[in-house]
Amino acid sequence: MSNWAVLLISGRGLDPNEVNRILSIKADKIRTNDMDGIVIWQLNSTLEGNSSLMDHIEDILKRIYPVRKQIHELSTKYQISLVCNVDIEESKRKVLIPPKYLVILGYIGAQLEIYV
Repeated sequence: MSNWAVLLISGRGLDPNEVNRILSIKADKIRTNDMDGIVIWQLNSTLEGNSSLMDHIEDILKRIYPVRKQIHELSTKYQISLVCNVDIEESKRKVLIPPKYLVILGYIGAQLEIYV
């Protein structure tokens, strides 16, 4: 297992090219669920899997911080999620997220999902 984090913007009618333009960030991956029509715009952490979970989260937050207002506006139409995986050995069955990260996630309207 390894640590990773991705930011997802998803919803019906989401135009990935519009999100790329609004954020001036190109998605690392775009997926469409043909069953329900939900389109997912995905931004991956740029770090290796052996980096700590906090480093992965910080990597994504640093990249999106300049466009946090635009992401906040997108959150009125689409779901925003920061999805993370943490290696159980690193976590010691406990994951602590610094308040400054939670404030940023709250401001942009993102939910936090952590898988162990």
